[in-house]
Amino acid sequence: MCIRDRNKDMADVSDASSLDGCCRDNEEDEVHLCRASTDGETRGARWLRLSAAMGNEQEAGLAMREWDSFWEMGLEPDAADRVQIQKDMNRTFADEEFSTGVFTSTLKRLLTVVSYYHPDGYTQSMNFIAAMALQQLHKDVPGVQEHQVYGFVKSMFTHLIPGYHTKHLTAVQVDSLVLRDLFRECHPATYQALEEQMITPEVLCVEWLLGIHTTTLSLPAAACLWDVLLSRGRNQLLRCCLLLLEYCAASDGSRDPRGLLHSMRTRLRSCTEKSVKQMVREGAAGLEGKIPEARISELQLQHRRELTAMFENRQLKHSILRLQAHTTLTPQVADQLQRQLRELKGDQQSGGLSRDQFRQMLGDVPNAAGLARLLFDTLDADQSDDLSAAEILRGLALTQSRSAEGFVRQLCELFDADASGSLDRAETRVMVDWLMRIWEHPPTEEQVEDMVSRMFSTLDADQSGTLDPDELALGCSSFPLMTQCYGCLLYTSDAADEEDSVDLGGRRIIKKKKK
Repeated sequence: MCIRDRNKDMADVSDASSLDGCCRDNEEDEVHLCRASTDGETRGARWLRLSAAMGNEQEAGLAMREWDSFWEMGLEPDAADRVQIQKDMNRTFADEEFSTGVFTSTLKRLLTVVSYYHPDGYTQSMNFIAAMALQQLHKDVPGVQEHQVYGFVKSMFTHLIPGYHTKHLTAVQVDSLVLRDLFRECHPATYQALEEQMITPEVLCVEWLLGIHTTTLSLPAAACLWDVLLSRGRNQLLRCCLLLLEYCAASDGSRDPRGLLHSMRTRLRSCTEKSVKQMVREGAAGLEGKIPEARISELQLQHRRELTAMFENRQLKHSILRLQAHTTLTPQVADQLQRQLRELKGDQQSGGLSRDQFRQMLGDVPNAAGLARLLFDTLDADQSDDLSAAEILRGLALTQSRSAEGFVRQLCELFDADASGSLDRAETRVMVDWLMRIWEHPPTEEQVEDMVSRMFSTLDADQSGTLDPDELALGCSSFPLMTQCYGCLLYTSDAADEEDSVDLGGRRIIKKKKK
């Protein structure tokens, strides 16, 4: 049985176009990132010493007691964690020489205990962090005990990267957004070039930070950045990430985002331990004066507040989805809302439904007063005390459509002015313009026409000059604008709630199952 506590934790870089550009080959100037207290101290021994210095004797004793108690009492983590850990065993550094049967067995034992005591259980990239620590300590510290490795890994999660491996990945999202802002400030031209290719630094950096570069760099190169993290802290690691971003984003002339991403990953994997060490010594040290601690802390506080507000809004939306499981709007009320939408959709300036009108439209729905209040407060995004057409459309998405495809079919019905059963170019143009305005991006005529042209060239399979509901539904993945009203945030749809993982920037994030 699981009895763990579940309390939640919430150089001039503009001139650095490559690692070689910010490095010199003067070996006598090399400064070791983690100074040893005695000559000949190995990297693994240094890591243990530095991690122990972050806590206290009580913490070290607690880690040992937790390890021993887990096995003596026959405790077990969540069943979902056990299954996922087993799945990850065959894909954690499987091609490395150290990945033997004994290593895999020890790693599984380590992750089992980590997942039991960690507030959010087992989450993505814990396997890579634990495996990196395990192989380095076993290599450098003869006779190291399993509980010592556990204590080191626990110290990483507690003191160095707190909040990275949690349900909402709050801290890693914050730091990724911080990197985006700093990269835009330091390298505006490169940032714009990436943005034009629809590649954003914060999406790239989520993987970097979750695994502390173990999945993007060679392990010897990644170990240099672990040296930085342990000796200088998380903010210095972020400065190193900026240098890596500038290095791997150097244009190779590719106009295909997939080709550019492949090129960036290849450049990262080609980094040697020596080149990364020199980059840290020459480049990151120079960044300390250009990007002070105060600036990083300011951005972290700003984005933490923004994410906190977003999570609170997400939870409120989630409560409406739970209400949907027990309460469905009557067809009569849904028809009234559709008619109201037809009246309001062409006029962005007009008023909408008042609270009393909205309450009356719910009719005899059980608990109508409470449902009306919750729905109205949630959908009234601008707090104007009335519901606009855009806000009502979101209400229909939340209370009527059981899937994104179903919602797109509702859109087709809504904008089918001549009731022909499909949308011609003029009707599609009205829909696209309206959806863009809903999401606070007033479009130009050229943007609307470009989107309409791409939709017809991609979705009009029978070349009839119209888009029917089936064709629009098939275009959900190609044109996410149509489904953004249904819900584009993580954890806000029934479909996402039923999955054991969700997607974040192309990475599968393991979700904790509720008990």
